[in-house]
Amino acid sequence: MKNRRGLLKVLAMMLVIGFLISSCSKTDKKLDGTWTGVKDGMNYEYILKNGKYECSYDGIVGEKGTFTTKDGVITWDMKEVHGSIVNLMFGVQVVESKWYSKNEFITAFKTALTTSFGLSDSDINPLLDPLVSPPPYNYTVDDKALVMTYEMYGEKNIDTFTKK
Repeated sequence: MKNRRGLLKVLAMMLVIGFLISSCSKTDKKLDGTWTGVKDGMNYEYILKNGKYECSYDGIVGEKGTFTTKDGVITWDMKEVHGSIVNLMFGVQVVESKWYSKNEFITAFKTALTTSFGLSDSDINPLLDPLVSPPPYNYTVDDKALVMTYEMYGEKNIDTFTKK
């Protein structure tokens, strides 16, 4: 009888630990796939798969990272960014066109804007922060459409994507 109680306690603990592990870092499987859309005249493509993402702008892969979802909210964690995308968005050569880790990009971006435009950290940080640490996005998804809403630079954005 004593052995059974001990075994039940161990099984109960294993179930709790298993539940905790499985509930961490879950992503909504309905998001997995390739999603395309247009915003501000640019063609966007998100490839989402098992908590990893890749984002392309006008056919150029510009960003890679991970994401998690919970209760209709996506939280992004950018890991890498390509300088060519930043240059495309700003319309001028801001940084070298190569892959940067998040920290390398922050340094290169700040250096470039300080050197080229004489901006201070207090000028740069409001531009940079949403790029490297995007706000959470509310989303709805079905078999054909992904709609994401979020606030960036004081404006509400609604992005709609179609599954490819």
